[in-house]
Amino acid sequence: MLNIIYCELLKLKKSYIIHVAAVSGMFMLILMDLVSLISKEKFQSFKHYSSTIEMLNILLLYTILFSLITGYIFSREFTDKTASVIYACSVSRIKIFIGKLITIYTLISLVYIVRIISIYLSYYILMNTLPESTFIVNHIEYNVYSLIFEFLLVPIPILITNMSKNLILPVVYGIVGTVITIITSGSRSSFAKYVPLLAPYESIMKIYNPNLVDLSYSVVSGIVCFIVSMIICIYQYNKDDII
Repeated sequence: MLNIIYCELLKLKKSYIIHVAAVSGMFMLILMDLVSLISKEKFQSFKHYSSTIEMLNILLLYTILFSLITGYIFSREFTDKTASVIYACSVSRIKIFIGKLITIYTLISLVYIVRIISIYLSYYILMNTLPESTFIVNHIEYNVYSLIFEFLLVPIPILITNMSKNLILPVVYGIVGTVITIITSGSRSSFAKYVPLLAPYESIMKIYNPNLVDLSYSVVSGIVCFIVSMIICIYQYNKDDII
């Protein structure tokens, strides 16, 4: 299994996807810093600074970005015409699937880590101060929850990629998912609470509005989404005529 993961990471070494993941972790931060410097308006507090950057990332960027990463990793064998070689090996498809899944989780974690570190570093450079340690611990904790919810959503673009065998449809899913997230993020309806795409956003919202967010809905929708989509995904991956 470790060899499979290592091979997947080696395949990414000469690609653009690792650079995209690293840069994406800082993109919104750099954009907001530039806006702040040009307008000469300082952020009111660290909460104002971090919440603005994180909400923009979750609502506008991450669904598309993570769908792109997932689509790239699972479609590369088809676009490079190497699927017949990869899947003809003695290694089981389940192991190949898990290796690719862990690689995706690694890249998503990289995006989150880069974003969190860059937020604190950038704010310290701009304001020469940091928030209280209690807030930092709370902030990191709920970012971990948000990351886990992102993990739970990954089987959806995997299934779309394996069925389409290209990168286009998972990116389309990412765009549609972004629109759905933006629309439901402003809704307090009972239906919106159970939209699994909203779970990573709700986790971040819990940091800044703890009394207005109930993560129990997100936990239920996220787990159900993961179990159902993963079962379908593995079944399709095993039964499909990939070679």
